[in-house]
Amino acid sequence: MTIEVLLLAIACGITMVAYLVAINAHGAFRISFSYFVATLMLAGTVWLVVQYVNEDLEVKRNYEMLRQEAKRKADEEAYRKDAESMVLQNKVLANYTTKLVILIANASAVANQLISVDLQNKNADYETLVARAAEAKGKVETLYMQYSKMDSIQEYLPDQCLLVKDGFKSLNDAVVNYRSYYLSEDSTQESQREKVLKIKAKDALDKFNKASALLNK
Repeated sequence: MTIEVLLLAIACGITMVAYLVAINAHGAFRISFSYFVATLMLAGTVWLVVQYVNEDLEVKRNYEMLRQEAKRKADEEAYRKDAESMVLQNKVLANYTTKLVILIANASAVANQLISVDLQNKNADYETLVARAAEAKGKVETLYMQYSKMDSIQEYLPDQCLLVKDGFKSLNDAVVNYRSYYLSEDSTQESQREKVLKIKAKDALDKFNKASALLNK
């Protein structure tokens, strides 16, 4: 119990005592005076009670206003942070998308080259043809190395990265068969390896095109 409540209780007790005295008073003057004093005490007690209640309500009202203001500021701060985070995330996503688009374009160029390659080009000697196959394999290895360093991109573009990864697998199979073609023991083996080369190159190109389409959505 607070001091204010205790004082109010005492005031109410005294007021009750004053009315008891007034009730038991004898004589017109004593009765009038006793009721006058008791009434004054009652008015004072009621005034004190009203002041106490109003003060308590004011404190609660101020507390609620402060709480609402704190909540409003917290919401504004959270909104600001979310907006900043979204802007930053969009910048990161745009940067990653650009890098992946360039990588896909370069890988698609190699896939197209393998699809249209003339394995028995009459205008080039054997050493040149083998060197071209080795060069194609080197390009694929370089591009895949670039892709393998883009681990953080997978968090933002998981579906696209999965397609690119599968595309590189097919592209690698294609260049392996490209080089093996010139080590074939007979025409049957040559035909088989050329067929696998074309199929894998087309599959790789299809995967890259699908990844590119997802990036452009």
